[in-house]
This record gives sequence, structure tokens and C-alpha cells, in this order.
Amino acid sequence: MVETSVIYQKQPSRVEAIDPRLREAQPADCKSVNQIANYSFLFSRFHADPSFEPTMGNRIKEAWAGNFFEGKRGHRMLVAEESKRLAGFILLLEKTDATVVDLIAVDPAFRGRGLGRALLLAAERKGRRMVAGTQQSNLPSCQMYLMCGYTVLKKEWVFHLHK
Repeated sequence: MVETSVIYQKQPSRVEAIDPRLREAQPADCKSVNQIANYSFLFSRFHADPSFEPTMGNRIKEAWAGNFFEGKRGHRMLVAEESKRLAGFILLLEKTDATVVDLIAVDPAFRGRGLGRALLLAAERKGRRMVAGTQQSNLPSCQMYLMCGYTVLKKEWVFHLHK
């Protein structure tokens, strides 16, 4: 076992106004999104597993985010801009019964400014049930979901098998 995953949910809500710092991702955002993904995920299951080098976890998250721009993963991505720089992103999957937060990250230089919360709220604009997962050890992420009105749906152990 490498980690305990916490799955959160939030019932549908309608958000009237979108934060002006947010917009839909464009192809030109790929490099900045990949950079943020490369160094923003310190609590992922790949980082928690001592059999993985930390740089491997970074590359996995970078490729994961980059797959959106190649049409391989995700249905929608919003980005946040601050001081004329790309400061964060949220990658969303549209399932039949919910919108799933696949990845969310804010550049460490821009944390504490409400961008993560703004990205989550903007993702709710479709008025669908939201589902998001994170690691139990990722206390800042867990706190953000709870502050945004999410409740714990379930907890799961995460196992990795190495041969």
C-alpha cells in the first residue's frame, strides 16, 4: 500500500459568474500547463511510492496533463492567469453521472490567492454532480475540497505491485 485515496463529491450547483482570471485552455497553453504539472504534484501516489524516483512522478503528471492537448485525455480544461502568467489549471472528465476533476494544480508561486477554489467553482457551471479525488496525505487539497462544499464519498487504499 502506498497511499489512501479520498474521493470527494459535491451536489450540483449553479455558479453565476466566472472569475475573470479563468478561461478555457488553448493549444498555446500546453507548455505552461506541462511545466506546472511537472512540479506541482508532491502528494501523488507516484510520489508516495518509494520505488519511484520523484522525477518519474513529475514526468507522469506532466504527460497526463499534456495528453489533453493531444486529444487523448479529458473533455475540458480551464486555466487561471495571474500577473499575465499561466498560474494553474483544472482538467475535467465528463462522465454520464458527474463531472470528474481529473487533475487540478496551481503553481506554487501563486498559491493562497484563491485560484484553486475559483477553478473548482468554474467547473461547476454545468450544474452537474462533481467528483474529485486526492491523497489523504495531501492536507491542503483535502481542506480546499471541504471548504468548497465537497463531502467525502469514500476512501480507498492504493496499492502498487512492482515486479
